Amino acid sequence: MKRLARAAYWIAPPLFCLAVYWLGLKAWFQQDDFAWLGLRYDVEKWSDWFRILFAPMAQGTIRPWSERLFFIVFEAIFGVEALPFRIWVFLTQTVNLTLLSWIVWRVTKSRLAGFLAPVLWTASSALGRPMSWTSAYNQILCAFFLLASFQFLLRWIETGDERWWRWQWAAFLMGFGALELNVVYPALAALYTLACARERFRRTLPLFLPSALFVLVHRLWAPKVASGPYVMHFDASIFGTFLRYCHIALGAEHAGIIPPQTGWPPAVAAGVWILGAALAGFTLWQLARRQWLAGFFAGWFILTLGPVLALRDHISEYYLAVPMIGLASLGAWAAACAWRSGWVWRPVAAVCLMAYFATALPAARMVSHMHFERSRAVRNLVLGVVRARQLHPREVILLAGVETDLFWSAMIDNPFRLFKLKDVYLAPGSEDRIRAFPELGSVTDWVFPTKQAWSLLGDYRAVVYDASGVRLRNVTTNYMRILGALDTHSRVYWIDVANPAFERLLGRTWWAVEGGSRFMPKRATLRLAGPRSAGQKLYLNGWAPEKLFAEGPLKVFVSANGRPLGVATLVRGGQIFELAFDLPAELIGAESMEVAVESQRTFRAPPDVRDLSLRFGSFTVR
Repeated sequence: MKRLARAAYWIAPPLFCLAVYWLGLKAWFQQDDFAWLGLRYDVEKWSDWFRILFAPMAQGTIRPWSERLFFIVFEAIFGVEALPFRIWVFLTQTVNLTLLSWIVWRVTKSRLAGFLAPVLWTASSALGRPMSWTSAYNQILCAFFLLASFQFLLRWIETGDERWWRWQWAAFLMGFGALELNVVYPALAALYTLACARERFRRTLPLFLPSALFVLVHRLWAPKVASGPYVMHFDASIFGTFLRYCHIALGAEHAGIIPPQTGWPPAVAAGVWILGAALAGFTLWQLARRQWLAGFFAGWFILTLGPVLALRDHISEYYLAVPMIGLASLGAWAAACAWRSGWVWRPVAAVCLMAYFATALPAARMVSHMHFERSRAVRNLVLGVVRARQLHPREVILLAGVETDLFWSAMIDNPFRLFKLKDVYLAPGSEDRIRAFPELGSVTDWVFPTKQAWSLLGDYRAVVYDASGVRLRNVTTNYMRILGALDTHSRVYWIDVANPAFERLLGRTWWAVEGGSRFMPKRATLRLAGPRSAGQKLYLNGWAPEKLFAEGPLKVFVSANGRPLGVATLVRGGQIFELAFDLPAELIGAESMEVAVESQRTFRAPPDVRDLSLRFGSFTVR
């Protein structure tokens, strides 16, 4: 019986996690997942692996284990099958819950606290997205490295065995590949030893050196974010952001899910504030008694939340996933202390726990359900297009009825290339129903021009599918009637140079299509419409082969109607590039302009005798 009870003690929290986030286990891919899934397709030679694994990407992040290697390995083994990814996430979180239970039990000397801590953490709505969206695995893996490092620290403090100290170092250093938040671990280790094992404090100071080095290298290597929601604001707004996260952590609101306080009955909302007051009171009481462990738990929350407080314009609930470990541990210890204090304090603990579960659990399940439903819509779209390509192997596929959420969740990172699908676009006019987020990408780059669509549909070289329902529907005939009412002589602001539909807009020097793009010789031209308004630019997207850089950086000269737009310098080859050039005012409203691109040099790849330079995908005026 005792063995069964011990087994239940460790198994119950992971089972509770599975029950809460069951839909997350069944979720498919969405949003950034497709960018990570497609990474291995960017490998042309062995030297590309270092760039793909360690070069700064999205907002300057460097996360080789939790994003890049994770997706590359699982995609290579399982393909575009989401369940193995999701199982791995749940297994990692199972280890996290076990580690947290052991840690809280050892530091508080309370088995009840050790049991409650992972349960309270699981109930937090902050885990809703990491447990339902594969790209947020970085939060789960970061929690693993922090908890593992701290567990080794505790074992070293208890036994004095240097093996545990070395294991702590190994886990800590590996954590840098999961999430930048790992830099706070030395502060956590120093805070705990200062509070509960002061004689060990000095040994933790060398841990700060790798964190300082990582911050320095990251600042020098990663590009700075100059605009958008990821701009850092180091001002008084940090305090307001901190209070907002406290509200979310306690269940007083749920960012982007339930409006602040209005989503709950007054009695439940009052219970949330009672919970906050109770936690604050318990912490102050313990500190007054010189029980510094309470300060450590509160410090975990503050220190792990600190790095995101400067993101004033990007408050996200899942940023609380790791900080909630500290708050859950503090709440579990408070409940255990109340239970030991007798019947006077037990009802207070019960009210606080009920208030927390009454708000946090529904929100956690709501987030999980939201991501599951979104992923199902994405799956229906992507696999629907795969089926459409089987039915129409040569036609251009135009998608109508794509709304804002579906576009940004499914199409922006081009999931179709994972199935080797090309010539898939949004139908003309789709941009009117999709909200633009310029910092994330361009909607217009996906919209097929009206005139070219009309031509292809008339020649039976394109089909239109409606994506507004559960399944894609072929609506080509009906759509042609709608398109006939539009201006079929509309101007072309975007060209995919690899698509035969735009062949007539290209100059004669372009080489034939190869692998979804075209090589140009030293100079090539094409025709686009002039900008619609002041401030619009010409964007060029392509690939720069490494052979062009044998003699150093490469200059690219661009002009419009014979007027130079500027010179761009590409420093490094073997990667995708995007160039942007301002367009002069006299071209505003022009029905057509000739764009000329000239490369500083060319190369040959024997036995091919062609002079080759850059490979281009698209040209856009926006």
